[in-house]
Amino acid sequence: MKRLSLFIFLLLKLSLCQALPAHSSLTFYRLGIHDGLSNNQVNSVFKDSKGYIWLGTQSGLDRFDGFRFSNFFSKTGDKSALLNDVVNDIQEDIETNLWLKTSAGYCRFNRDKGEFDSQLSSWMRARGMKGVPYFVKIDRQKNMWLAVRKQGIYYYDVRKGTAFLFSQQGKGRNVIRETVVTDIAEDNGCAVLVFDNGTLVKADGRKHRVCWVNKDLEKKNKSKFLDYSIFIDNARNLWLTYAGKTTVWSAAEHHWYDSVDAFLTSQGYQLRVKNIIVKCLKNDKYGRLWLATDHDGLLNLDPTDHHLTVYQYDSKQPESLPDNTIMSICFDNLGGLWLGSYKNGAAYCSPNNSRFRLIALGDICSVVEDQRGNLWCGTNDKGIIVYNPATGITHSFRSNQTGLGSDVVVSSTIGKDGSLWFGAFNGGLTCYKGGQFKAYRASERKEGLANDNVWALKTEENGNIVIATLGGGLQLLNPQTGHFTTYNIHNSQILSDFISSLSFDLAGNIIMGHAQEYSLLDVRTHKVKKFVRPHSGKLLSVSSVNQVFVDSRGLVWNAGSSGLSVYNPQTDSIVNVPLFGDRKAGAAYAVVEDLSHAMWVTTDQGVSHLTVRKDDGRWNFFITDYSDVDGLQRRQFNSRAILLCRNGAIVVGGQDGINILTPQSDLKLVLSSKALFSGLLVFNQPVRVGDDYNGHVILKEELHDGES
Repeated sequence: MKRLSLFIFLLLKLSLCQALPAHSSLTFYRLGIHDGLSNNQVNSVFKDSKGYIWLGTQSGLDRFDGFRFSNFFSKTGDKSALLNDVVNDIQEDIETNLWLKTSAGYCRFNRDKGEFDSQLSSWMRARGMKGVPYFVKIDRQKNMWLAVRKQGIYYYDVRKGTAFLFSQQGKGRNVIRETVVTDIAEDNGCAVLVFDNGTLVKADGRKHRVCWVNKDLEKKNKSKFLDYSIFIDNARNLWLTYAGKTTVWSAAEHHWYDSVDAFLTSQGYQLRVKNIIVKCLKNDKYGRLWLATDHDGLLNLDPTDHHLTVYQYDSKQPESLPDNTIMSICFDNLGGLWLGSYKNGAAYCSPNNSRFRLIALGDICSVVEDQRGNLWCGTNDKGIIVYNPATGITHSFRSNQTGLGSDVVVSSTIGKDGSLWFGAFNGGLTCYKGGQFKAYRASERKEGLANDNVWALKTEENGNIVIATLGGGLQLLNPQTGHFTTYNIHNSQILSDFISSLSFDLAGNIIMGHAQEYSLLDVRTHKVKKFVRPHSGKLLSVSSVNQVFVDSRGLVWNAGSSGLSVYNPQTDSIVNVPLFGDRKAGAAYAVVEDLSHAMWVTTDQGVSHLTVRKDDGRWNFFITDYSDVDGLQRRQFNSRAILLCRNGAIVVGGQDGINILTPQSDLKLVLSSKALFSGLLVFNQPVRVGDDYNGHVILKEELHDGES
């Protein structure tokens, strides 16, 4: 029998009380065709009640679960497929099914069956309505407005299960004589409908009556038939976009403004752009208004101080807005802002950007903190850069100042006396103390530095500097006497003279990481021995060692090219920890423990936070993964480039600089108890509802809707 490899991904529903920063630059993370998007023209972005982001594109419907896209397309002859690939609008009904407006009309996505239903007449008939809707609006209470040709406008009360028709015929306050609806907006529990001749009608579905009719635009535009879009903000102003312009009805003044420019100027905003055309608008929960515009980018209006912020595409800034024409806006459960653009895919702006602050210092290979809180960063090509987190001021030291033989600084530590030590690739060792550098270089003298490739550094409790070299073994340097003690394959049982990482165990012994195994220096006997597993007597072996780290529980963490593993010496067991849902088997580069004893790991996918708990004698790991979407640098992190600062901050280094993580800040993620299954893979291929596999249907309904 064939063995099935099944991978189930969990999408945790997160809630975060954090706002996007006001009046400041935002970092936009782009998602396009190369990320799995169907098409780079995104007409609609929608967050459903389960937390998924849906994107209606010019050639398909996409669902983003936080890790990957699932794509849905039309298929000739398949009535259960998407009606048409051009998806212009997405809404969700009371049953959590999606209503999709395509260029061929509406269809409904049945979440239970994972199928699309484009035969809506039977759905209408079952609820006491006739015909097929050409326009649908679902309000916040999930009541529905459905426009049907030659019938009128139906209002469907989902809680009562009753439908009422605002007919085109007859007389009375429940008659709407206008014919073609072009858009509907919600207003205080009612609906404002705009028709193709410019007539505006406000209707109360619960009371079955028309509240008012406004024909100002019809008269102004001389009854021309136009495609009107309507938006209503929190101040109940009406924004109407048509014929390449946007006009605004001020609810406070009962006055029409012929342009957005005139309206905003009257409200005290100073404009940086002109002739603003609104494609979409949303108020966030802090009262700020976000305008998606045609050719002018994204505008943010803050009513507290009447400040207008403009976000636009900048060819020199890869994290700027992807496009100056924005089609759609929505906010996710985390308070993040999602945008659909006209030509350049989707974009996401996270409120977590301040949590993962990026300081662009270059390619950072090591980080150490001095006694004043300055961060001394060893770089891959620019020597040492000193960064002051309080002021943002930087200062650099090159090899002609440090005495190192190269500017590739790959290791660092702080001595007991506050001195700073740095190791370089093919450049030796240097010490900074009292404003001066003192360098140590390898030579033929046996009593000095054994090798110029100083790959890792640590400081013992007695003040000795522990030096790991690539080719010269392990050395202990007494800073007071300048004496080196060397352990290599000729005078000890060390497995190799090539050492990639160092850590101390709970007894203060020195653990050395080699290519795939470990050696251990016993601080009591001053002898090196092989790190063996007590039960089997075999060497503790891993795929590779980028960094070894022993935490406060005595667990041995190994970050390697095949991921993260944890060795428990008490049970002699190894656990491979799946990060990022194991969606890609990749590398782990660095690991550190924070002040609350949680672990932070840098990987080729981003950064993982692990809460470690012991249940029934075994350690369990609860993982939260972060990526560049959360504000992390996009390019690769570097091995061992991680630091726990005295204030509890975590600093991680990579090719784009350093990210400063603040696990102790007020930005705390609160996980609800519900987890969603967002996908199922068989032999690394996605399985859809109803798919046949060797005569068996594996999924009869969507995973997240099934019983657990």
